[in-house]
Amino acid sequence: MLAKLEKRHVRGKKPAKVPLELARAVRDEMLAAIGIERVIGGRRKKQRVTLPQPLAPGMPPRYALDGSTRLYNPDWNSHVDGGVNLEYIMTVQHLIQENGVVKYGLSQELANNHDLIIKAAHTYFRTLRRQYQADHDEAARAKREAKLEMDKHNARRHRKASHLRTGIKPFRRVFGHAATQGIEQLVHSPWQSSEDSSGGVANPTERDRMRRMANAGFKALELRTLRWCGRKLSTLYLTLAVFARFQAERAGDLDEIASEDLTEAERATYLAQVRQAVQEWQSVYTSKDLHYDRFRGPAANHRDLPREDKKRRPIYKECISRRWAKESEAHSQIYDAAPHCPDNFTIFDLELPLDLLPERDREWLQGVDTADSEDNE
Repeated sequence: MLAKLEKRHVRGKKPAKVPLELARAVRDEMLAAIGIERVIGGRRKKQRVTLPQPLAPGMPPRYALDGSTRLYNPDWNSHVDGGVNLEYIMTVQHLIQENGVVKYGLSQELANNHDLIIKAAHTYFRTLRRQYQADHDEAARAKREAKLEMDKHNARRHRKASHLRTGIKPFRRVFGHAATQGIEQLVHSPWQSSEDSSGGVANPTERDRMRRMANAGFKALELRTLRWCGRKLSTLYLTLAVFARFQAERAGDLDEIASEDLTEAERATYLAQVRQAVQEWQSVYTSKDLHYDRFRGPAANHRDLPREDKKRRPIYKECISRRWAKESEAHSQIYDAAPHCPDNFTIFDLELPLDLLPERDREWLQGVDTADSEDNE
């Protein structure tokens, strides 16, 4: 069925994307149709459910407590479009069409979009099937756990990039739009440092010593430095983190100022307020509002190479540490292949004041500066 739906799209055009609100509605109906009530297991944790076994041949179907609502036992080892699985999918499609507007707040158009509902149902069926297989096969279990771990780290980097983007607007108003051209093209999830709870390959004693020096709790996440990242990009990310946090704590301060770019007097006043707030921060990565503390970990756990970017966005030469590039032939090839930033990028010419950073972040950045002094040539 899904293959037929995909053939309906004009060649060369991407299939329509399932809206998040529809995906959530389909998920909830698919769980309810197998007798599972969705319950959140905790902060940002995926719900762990026990999926029903397929019914043996000749066994009667299950029903809910009301005695009339059919509950399905999908055949997790069969094709999604066959037998009971097809009936299961079509029942969910009917329930969304019938109740989607009132129960889930979907638009009438979306609730009646048969193709998108079926596509969302197929996608979530495959997710449930992977879980069922993981529950009954050791190799599948290991594969699923590895995927969940990878998804967790990807989500953390995505949240970090999204947080930095909230600092772009006040940053550009303070330093001027003309002087900050290109900044939006420098904040990407794959370029963010990892935040890991595992020990990695570092010496446990050294890692614990660095955690305690940062006054981080026992469950703190370790920030793993990207060694390829040059000083300019590191400074920019830290400064954006300051603006993002200050904007969150003092929301609306800039909204009262009419001019898009601040005047010299407005800029001086705003930066004075930022500096005053920063004096109370140990680091941009430590805050009472964060669920977990963060600390910078040992060099053994630092990441050496850039991550693969599925969107194939280039890493510009101006972002890469030249000292890192000189360490090996592999590094040099990455640097040589990297393009220069577009001519209209002015952000790399902007000298950012380091006194806007918390003390611990300044100290760390000075270490990057010393180890990567070639970047200042």
